[in-house]
Amino acid sequence: MALGGYGALDEVSGPIAARRVIPESFKSDLLNRVDIVDVINARVPLKKSGANYVACCPFHSEKTPSFTVSQPKQFYHCFGCGAHGNAIGFLMEYAGLGYVEAVRELAESVGMKLPELEPRRGAPEAEQGPDLYELMDRAARYYKERLRHAPAAVEYLKRRGLTGKIAARFGIGYAPAGWQNLQAVFAQYDDKALLACGLVIENDQGRRYDRFRDRIVFPILNQRGLVVGFGGRLLEAAAAPGETATDSDEGKGSPGPATGEGKGSPGPATGEGKGSPGPATGEGKGSPGPATGEGKGSPGPKYLNSPETPLFEKGRELYGLVQARAAIRAENRVLVVEGYLDVVALAQHGVENVVATLGTATTPVHVQKLLRQADEIVFCFDGDAAGRRAAWHALEVSLACLADGKTVRFLFLPEEHDPDSYVRALGREAFMERLAEAQPLSAFLLNELAARGDQATLEGRSRVISEARPLLGRLAAPALQLQLVRALAELARMDPQEVGRLCGVRIASGPPPAQRGSPPDRATPRDASGRPAARPGARSRELERTLLGCLLADPALARDLPAVFEPDDALETQALVELGRYLREHQGPVAPGALIDRFAQAPFAGLLAELRAQLLEMRTTEEDAHILFAAVIARLQSRRLKRDIEALEEKQAQEGLTLEDRHRYNRLIQEQKGLEQAALRSTAREPI
Repeated sequence: MALGGYGALDEVSGPIAARRVIPESFKSDLLNRVDIVDVINARVPLKKSGANYVACCPFHSEKTPSFTVSQPKQFYHCFGCGAHGNAIGFLMEYAGLGYVEAVRELAESVGMKLPELEPRRGAPEAEQGPDLYELMDRAARYYKERLRHAPAAVEYLKRRGLTGKIAARFGIGYAPAGWQNLQAVFAQYDDKALLACGLVIENDQGRRYDRFRDRIVFPILNQRGLVVGFGGRLLEAAAAPGETATDSDEGKGSPGPATGEGKGSPGPATGEGKGSPGPATGEGKGSPGPATGEGKGSPGPKYLNSPETPLFEKGRELYGLVQARAAIRAENRVLVVEGYLDVVALAQHGVENVVATLGTATTPVHVQKLLRQADEIVFCFDGDAAGRRAAWHALEVSLACLADGKTVRFLFLPEEHDPDSYVRALGREAFMERLAEAQPLSAFLLNELAARGDQATLEGRSRVISEARPLLGRLAAPALQLQLVRALAELARMDPQEVGRLCGVRIASGPPPAQRGSPPDRATPRDASGRPAARPGARSRELERTLLGCLLADPALARDLPAVFEPDDALETQALVELGRYLREHQGPVAPGALIDRFAQAPFAGLLAELRAQLLEMRTTEEDAHILFAAVIARLQSRRLKRDIEALEEKQAQEGLTLEDRHRYNRLIQEQKGLEQAALRSTAREPI
């Protein structure tokens, strides 16, 4: 029998395939049929602006439209927050849909039916099933269903002040006590895929048992809304303030070793201890073994996360991001906490723009991901020493991700509280008042540095400068960097120029800023044409970038793409190789939007997004792309010829040339002259 409002838990969406995918031909056909302008305009009113359409960005707060949609190229780009993608990506971000749901909605809008999923191209036959995402989804649905029939678990959630509605929103479930309950879900309980996705554990004797037992289960979703892992909280332990999630293998205060089973452990809280007849399957004498991190007499850590798997990396995922996305955009601010229950409790009290790290310290990937969603991050930690250490680490990893116009702040709660206990005890209004008092990163940094030395002594003030230097070197926000130098100078009773010199930050001297022209943009050095300049010592990739821009403007050009560039590790070269291979192998025309979708997870996806934005700014047509493409191919060929000619000339100087070398040298010289003449006849245009 379903228990109260918790009966709604089985209404969460169904499985998505990982190794089985939507056919490429269907996606290409779909993106050729839909018009991204119609898709977006139905949700965000667009205005015509030249060849493109514009609007205020739906993904961040702004007063001047910077969200641009290209009808010919079928993609969008926001020049304010960097959001970009095709029609599929827009639906996923705007409506919070999973990938397949977004494709299905688009298909239905143009009268197409989603086909059966097919094995991922190039995957070995043995890897074409089962699908890890589907396994995780089945486990999630099982846990949700079991919660409906677990009075003790439901009562626990009610004691925490959580309703059935909020539990359904976050897909909360319950893993029953017992060793092998998932055997009722997966007929092939010995399938290696269950081990690969972290649902089961295998002991030294090769016996398997469920990782999560007698725990409240919190599904962890990736940005596409797919289940990639779980967090489990022991049901038997009483709720207490200050709880934080632990790594999957080490429970806070657990006597068990990090690597696994405690010797002689009597098993989990269910009472299946030493000498137990074992699981229902009759797997040998005794139980299969305790959960990871469990010691003798211990049911394991209070919080237990999935281990890292092909689907789940703790340093990349954030709990609650999918559910919080709309609120984050609306408020242009995201609050980062440490525990699942902090997220859920705050959402229950109407604070919905909240995410949590997953039993790991904040990473640069976390910060970058969140700064793409909002202009302000507030890290919320306990006020004890451990909380301040975690906050300092978050500050350090945020420095390289910051930009002027982005803000990071820190909120410290009283030592006896975490966000969950604070909002339950004092209410939403008190929490929001506390949130308004959060320290900006600059104040936290200066206060912490000042506290590390006696500021009444020369040595103490010198220490501040010494410890500030590496921090300022990482800071990517130039205006904030200069202001911090001046604040440090005041703190250390020094001249700002002296502090800047010691910290490696140039402080301009001379007339006041009002008497000078606009200061140069130190964040992004630019060349004479206004484009970002190449980094010192780095080989210019402008030609390769131009070729990529041409392929994005007209994918058909890939047929004429020769292998004239040297293979290397540069993103530009990787992108050219992969884009060229895909376009040459693909049968029929390729919609520009299909390229966005195809390479959304590639290492060079950010590069392609940047080049698409430049295409929008410069309004490059297909005719422009053809002219540029021919000119750049000629220049790349010329570069290759020059390199080969110089190698032969060096050989001549050192040891002389053979007759064959001389013939080759003359042939290369003639080829070079031919290319130079062709280049003179071509129309010169500024590269993309």
